[in-house]
Amino acid sequence: MIYLIKPCLGVCKHLLAARLAFAKSANDVCLSALFGFLNWLPKGHACLLSLLVGATSTLLLSDLLPLLYLQLAILTLALWAWRRPYALLLLFFTIGFSNAVWQFADHKSRLLPKAYERVDIVVTGTVSTLPTARQGDIKFRFLVKEFAEAELAHLSGTKLQLTCYRCPFQIRSGETWQFTVRLKRPHGFASAGAFDFQKYLFRHQIVGRGSVRTKHSNALIKSATLNTNKFRQILRSQLDEIAEQDQPNSIVGHGLIRALVIGDKSGITADQNQVLQKTGISHLIAISGLHIGLVFACVLALANLLLRPFTRLYQHTSRQLIALFPAMLAALLYAALAGFAISTQRALLMLVIFSISRLAARPISLLQVLLLTASLILLFDPFSILDQGFWLSFAAVLVIALSVQNKGFDASRGLDPPQKIGLLRLQPRLWLGLMPLSALLFGQVSLISPLVNLVMVPIFCVVLIPLTLLSIVLLNTIATAAASVLLELLASIYTWLFAQLQHLADLPSTIAYTAEISSWQLVGFVALIVSYLCHLKLRYGVLVCCIASLFLFKPAKPDKELHVSLLDVGQGLSMLLRVGDYTLLYDTGPRYRSGFTTANAVVLPYLRRLGVKEIDDLIISHADNDHIGGYQAVVDALSVKRIISSRQDKLPTSQACVAGMSWQVAHSRFTFLSPQQDTPKGSNNWSCVLMVEHAGQKVLITGDIEKQVERFLLENNNELNADLMLVPHQGSKTSSTPAFIDAVNPSLAVVAAGYQNHYGHPHPTIMKRYQDAGINVLSTIEHGTIEIAIDQNGMVWNSYRTKNRRFWH
Repeated sequence: MIYLIKPCLGVCKHLLAARLAFAKSANDVCLSALFGFLNWLPKGHACLLSLLVGATSTLLLSDLLPLLYLQLAILTLALWAWRRPYALLLLFFTIGFSNAVWQFADHKSRLLPKAYERVDIVVTGTVSTLPTARQGDIKFRFLVKEFAEAELAHLSGTKLQLTCYRCPFQIRSGETWQFTVRLKRPHGFASAGAFDFQKYLFRHQIVGRGSVRTKHSNALIKSATLNTNKFRQILRSQLDEIAEQDQPNSIVGHGLIRALVIGDKSGITADQNQVLQKTGISHLIAISGLHIGLVFACVLALANLLLRPFTRLYQHTSRQLIALFPAMLAALLYAALAGFAISTQRALLMLVIFSISRLAARPISLLQVLLLTASLILLFDPFSILDQGFWLSFAAVLVIALSVQNKGFDASRGLDPPQKIGLLRLQPRLWLGLMPLSALLFGQVSLISPLVNLVMVPIFCVVLIPLTLLSIVLLNTIATAAASVLLELLASIYTWLFAQLQHLADLPSTIAYTAEISSWQLVGFVALIVSYLCHLKLRYGVLVCCIASLFLFKPAKPDKELHVSLLDVGQGLSMLLRVGDYTLLYDTGPRYRSGFTTANAVVLPYLRRLGVKEIDDLIISHADNDHIGGYQAVVDALSVKRIISSRQDKLPTSQACVAGMSWQVAHSRFTFLSPQQDTPKGSNNWSCVLMVEHAGQKVLITGDIEKQVERFLLENNNELNADLMLVPHQGSKTSSTPAFIDAVNPSLAVVAAGYQNHYGHPHPTIMKRYQDAGINVLSTIEHGTIEIAIDQNGMVWNSYRTKNRRFWH
């Protein structure tokens, strides 16, 4: 308890001194009280670090622990720490851990009940974000005030993610609406390398997502009042009007301006975002701590310049206070325009702590500011640890903080005074320092990022961002015409710069894809951080080993085993088969109206995590969107030796799949059983049916064949028996006849379908038909990506959701 008594005594001491000195202002009293705690802070680094580790360790939990046990642990440790100060570390760890678990458990208890999925529900609430419109669809978040169903009353105050398809009315931020909606619980793709959308929804505390039923009663109850989101809506409308009047070839520039001003990246397409990622300048487009700090520094310098002649103002209030106030206000307004993203929250807190230390003339290092800021954020918003921006923004500041220390941290010496470091030296350090995190979060590292940032950071920070924000200020004053001209000029400059970035992104080897990071690699990265903090002489050797491990370590290729992976692409199909160096991809998943493809979201990240750079055979079973939708994305990203399909009218360069076509790879034989000339007509019926034989085991891949083809195969082929079977047509009632199931008689059947899809796949009667036959059925809905290893001893399977389960799933 001695570490807790000291700050309390310091606080009391400064409060008493302030009480006796009547000449001091109220500001001095508050600052003196605060720095009674800050004087103790260097001795409390370990405690704050323990709190952070406790909160972040919840990421390893597959299920949340009971709160009662955690409360008892806190009480026990508090009593234990009364005479053992070192037990404070465990106490702070438990406090951080328990606080996060408590808030996570509270959110999980308020998720949409399963009984109310895909039923019409009437809700009343407020549009809480800027709606994004694309191709007639409007997407927005909805803060619920009331549910019509009394059983859902406990969900009042929660958030929904809604989409109004082909929306017949305008929806604006801040408006209060009554909607009839159809919802489902949070769900997302579960596959190695894929973006964890379910984690994203949990981080933003969304209890359900769905669509507005436009054919039912919907009504605007109250127009929006003037608030931050309302102002963002007005500003976006102004920017859109200017974009419509400008040249069409500057549309990219206007999308970048909108992202920089209000944090709305809906004008940046998926392909454009990929260019930004490949060149490593995504952080310049997303409003982050860099932008907030830039605004703060510019306004602070301007205020100091303008206040210099007015010396009489300093008689009652310090010059620093007068200058810091408008700078903090400008930073706060800019963060509000960005919707208070996690990176802006971190920047604001750090600026507040920095401003207080400046006003009180108390030295505080960047590492101390970072540690205190992270502790405050995780105490009040532990959901932040689920956000990639949290890790990237804090890691970037940590690298900068370590770079400006002369000799690092030593327990006997403390923190050395910071040194200045130029951009030329800082960029490589940022690139190397963030490389492990980039590999862990995104599975890729930009190789040209240091050079591109070396040029782009000064251009953006010194010229473009200040001019863009100045034009926005002018746009809302009497200089509207001048602001419009300036914005059009800036849009042309942004468009030209993006074109140069696109040329760089198209160069070969601009990005390196990394395999999934192993546990021993993570240990190495932790060792690297510790070596930098303690200034060990071996730190450069540790750095080289860690960086090399990212690229030299590759997953072992399957040798004698046949590896079958049914990928979780939602309502669609994509199946990967690997044996030795041979790779076969069967179908590529769907493509949606927005341009989103599961090939980019699931298939390609999965292949890259496996180190696959070339596909030997790409089979497109038929031309339905949920099978062929991701074709172009795959052939653009990877080298494909041979394309096989039943639809040469859609894929003229492909080779036809016909019954009897066969080829041998090592110990595996691949044979098409259908279609042939007499096969019943129809898009689904002409699916390529593939039989794979390996080490005495058989795999039957059926595509979307229906009852007619099943009967045709039974009449013309007596070799349908298989050990593993893909359930035809996602488990539709149009397929899986009892006779066909009996003829195949697999020990394991797998089905690919989307969660709560509107087709109702897989149909319960079909699933019961397989279960009655004694067949084990696995679905991507419950299991995510299903991986099966086949050899002479049989089959071994595992599912992504079981292997990588976390409490938010």
